[in-house]
Amino acid sequence: MSNMNYIREIIRRNVFSTVSYRSLRDVAQDKGLAKLGDVLVNFIYSLAKSLILGRLDAWKVSDAVLSRALKDASLLKILPRRSDRHSRGDAVEALIAYAWIMGAFDIENAVMLFKEEIRQSDFNNKKLETTAAVKAFKKLLEEIKPKIEILLVMRKVKKEL
Repeated sequence: MSNMNYIREIIRRNVFSTVSYRSLRDVAQDKGLAKLGDVLVNFIYSLAKSLILGRLDAWKVSDAVLSRALKDASLLKILPRRSDRHSRGDAVEALIAYAWIMGAFDIENAVMLFKEEIRQSDFNNKKLETTAAVKAFKKLLEEIKPKIEILLVMRKVKKEL
Protein backbone atom coordinates (compact mmCIF):
# COMPACT_ATOMS: atom_id res chain seq x y z
CA MET A 1 0.00 0.00 0.00
CA SER A 2 1.42 3.38 -0.99
CA ASN A 3 1.81 6.12 1.62
CA MET A 4 -1.01 8.13 0.04
CA ASN A 5 -3.40 5.18 0.15
CA TYR A 6 -2.39 4.54 3.75
CA ILE A 7 -3.20 8.15 4.67
CA ARG A 8 -6.57 7.93 2.93
CA GLU A 9 -7.35 4.71 4.78
CA ILE A 10 -6.50 6.28 8.14
CA ILE A 11 -8.78 9.23 7.38
CA ARG A 12 -11.61 6.93 6.27
CA ARG A 13 -11.34 4.80 9.43
CA ASN A 14 -10.75 7.52 12.00
CA VAL A 15 -12.72 10.46 10.66
CA PHE A 16 -15.40 9.09 8.37
CA SER A 17 -16.41 6.35 10.77
CA THR A 18 -18.22 9.04 12.79
CA VAL A 19 -19.65 10.98 9.83
CA SER A 20 -22.63 9.99 7.75
CA TYR A 21 -23.21 11.80 4.47
CA ARG A 22 -26.57 11.20 2.84
CA SER A 23 -26.15 13.37 -0.24
CA LEU A 24 -23.83 15.49 -2.36
CA ARG A 25 -25.17 18.47 -0.41
CA ASP A 26 -24.03 16.95 2.89
CA VAL A 27 -20.54 16.43 1.48
CA ALA A 28 -20.41 19.88 -0.12
CA GLN A 29 -21.34 21.64 3.11
CA ASP A 30 -18.73 19.94 5.32
CA LYS A 31 -16.36 22.73 6.40
CA GLY A 32 -13.66 20.29 7.51
CA LEU A 33 -13.60 18.70 4.07
CA ALA A 34 -13.48 22.17 2.52
CA LYS A 35 -10.36 23.02 4.56
CA LEU A 36 -8.55 19.89 3.37
CA GLY A 37 -9.90 20.44 -0.14
CA ASP A 38 -8.45 23.96 -0.20
CA VAL A 39 -4.97 22.48 0.16
CA LEU A 40 -5.64 19.75 -2.43
CA VAL A 41 -7.06 22.20 -4.99
CA ASN A 42 -4.07 24.53 -4.74
CA PHE A 43 -1.61 21.62 -4.74
CA ILE A 44 -3.09 19.95 -7.83
CA TYR A 45 -3.27 23.18 -9.81
CA SER A 46 0.22 24.29 -8.77
CA LEU A 47 1.75 20.93 -9.73
CA ALA A 48 0.12 21.03 -13.16
CA LYS A 49 1.23 24.60 -13.74
CA SER A 50 4.78 23.81 -12.60
CA LEU A 51 4.99 20.90 -15.04
CA ILE A 52 3.85 23.11 -17.91
CA LEU A 53 6.19 25.99 -17.05
CA GLY A 54 9.15 23.72 -16.35
CA ARG A 55 9.77 25.49 -13.03
CA LEU A 56 8.11 25.43 -9.66
CA ASP A 57 5.18 27.74 -9.30
CA ALA A 58 2.27 28.12 -6.91
CA TRP A 59 -1.19 29.46 -7.47
CA LYS A 60 -3.97 30.13 -5.00
CA VAL A 61 -7.15 29.03 -6.71
CA SER A 62 -9.81 31.68 -6.11
CA ASP A 63 -13.38 31.13 -4.99
CA ALA A 64 -14.41 32.82 -8.25
CA VAL A 65 -12.75 30.04 -10.30
CA LEU A 66 -14.24 27.28 -8.15
CA SER A 67 -17.68 28.91 -8.06
CA ARG A 68 -17.77 29.21 -11.83
CA ALA A 69 -16.62 25.61 -12.25
CA LEU A 70 -19.41 24.44 -9.92
CA LYS A 71 -21.93 26.37 -11.99
CA ASP A 72 -20.51 25.14 -15.31
CA ALA A 73 -20.64 21.55 -14.03
CA SER A 74 -24.37 22.05 -13.26
CA LEU A 75 -23.86 21.48 -9.54
CA LEU A 76 -25.30 24.69 -8.09
CA LYS A 77 -28.49 22.80 -7.26
CA ILE A 78 -26.72 20.87 -4.47
CA LEU A 79 -26.31 24.07 -2.44
CA PRO A 80 -28.87 26.31 -0.77
CA ARG A 81 -30.35 28.84 -3.19
CA ARG A 82 -28.58 31.92 -1.84
CA SER A 83 -25.07 30.53 -1.58
CA ASP A 84 -22.35 33.08 -2.12
CA ARG A 85 -19.11 32.67 -4.06
CA HIS A 86 -17.19 31.64 -0.94
CA SER A 87 -19.73 28.91 -0.09
CA ARG A 88 -19.61 27.62 -3.65
CA GLY A 89 -15.79 27.56 -3.54
CA ASP A 90 -15.90 25.66 -0.25
CA ALA A 91 -18.35 23.19 -1.81
CA VAL A 92 -15.95 22.39 -4.65
CA GLU A 93 -13.10 21.96 -2.18
CA ALA A 94 -15.19 19.65 0.00
CA LEU A 95 -16.29 17.53 -2.97
CA ILE A 96 -12.70 17.18 -4.18
CA ALA A 97 -11.44 16.28 -0.70
CA TYR A 98 -14.16 13.67 -0.22
CA ALA A 99 -13.54 12.17 -3.66
CA TRP A 100 -9.80 11.97 -3.01
CA ILE A 101 -10.20 10.44 0.47
CA MET A 102 -12.63 7.86 -0.86
CA GLY A 103 -10.31 6.94 -3.73
CA ALA A 104 -12.50 8.32 -6.52
CA PHE A 105 -9.42 9.92 -8.09
CA ASP A 106 -5.67 10.06 -7.58
CA ILE A 107 -3.71 13.28 -7.35
CA GLU A 108 -1.44 12.11 -10.17
CA ASN A 109 -4.38 11.65 -12.54
CA ALA A 110 -5.88 14.99 -11.53
CA VAL A 111 -2.57 16.74 -12.20
CA MET A 112 -2.42 15.18 -15.67
CA LEU A 113 -6.04 16.21 -16.37
CA PHE A 114 -5.21 19.79 -15.34
CA LYS A 115 -1.97 19.79 -17.30
CA GLU A 116 -3.90 18.80 -20.41
CA GLU A 117 -6.63 21.41 -19.84
CA ILE A 118 -4.39 24.38 -19.02
CA ARG A 119 -1.46 23.58 -21.32
CA GLN A 120 -2.45 26.12 -23.97
CA SER A 121 -3.19 28.84 -21.45
CA ASP A 122 -1.30 32.12 -21.52
CA PHE A 123 -0.08 32.44 -17.94
CA ASN A 124 0.78 36.08 -18.57
CA ASN A 125 -2.92 36.78 -19.09
CA LYS A 126 -4.84 36.17 -15.83
CA LYS A 127 -8.19 36.15 -17.61
CA LEU A 128 -7.10 33.37 -19.98
CA GLU A 129 -5.50 31.42 -17.14
CA THR A 130 -8.67 31.75 -15.06
CA THR A 131 -10.81 30.51 -17.96
CA ALA A 132 -8.54 27.48 -18.39
CA ALA A 133 -8.61 26.77 -14.65
CA VAL A 134 -12.42 26.90 -14.61
CA LYS A 135 -12.50 24.37 -17.47
CA ALA A 136 -10.13 22.04 -15.65
CA PHE A 137 -12.07 22.16 -12.38
CA LYS A 138 -15.34 21.67 -14.26
CA LYS A 139 -13.91 18.56 -15.90
CA LEU A 140 -12.69 17.17 -12.57
CA LEU A 141 -16.09 17.83 -10.96
CA GLU A 142 -17.87 16.10 -13.83
CA GLU A 143 -15.55 13.12 -13.38
CA ILE A 144 -15.96 12.79 -9.62
CA LYS A 145 -19.68 13.61 -9.21
CA PRO A 146 -21.03 10.22 -10.37
CA LYS A 147 -18.34 8.43 -8.37
CA ILE A 148 -19.30 10.29 -5.20
CA GLU A 149 -22.96 9.50 -5.79
CA ILE A 150 -22.14 5.79 -6.13
CA LEU A 151 -20.00 5.89 -2.99
CA LEU A 152 -22.84 7.52 -1.03
CA VAL A 153 -25.31 4.87 -2.18
CA MET A 154 -22.87 2.06 -1.38
CA ARG A 155 -22.29 3.42 2.15
CA LYS A 156 -26.03 3.71 2.70
CA VAL A 157 -26.63 0.13 1.55
CA LYS A 158 -23.74 -1.12 3.69
CA LYS A 159 -25.22 0.56 6.79
CA GLU A 160 -28.62 -0.98 6.07
CA LEU A 161 -27.12 -4.47 5.91
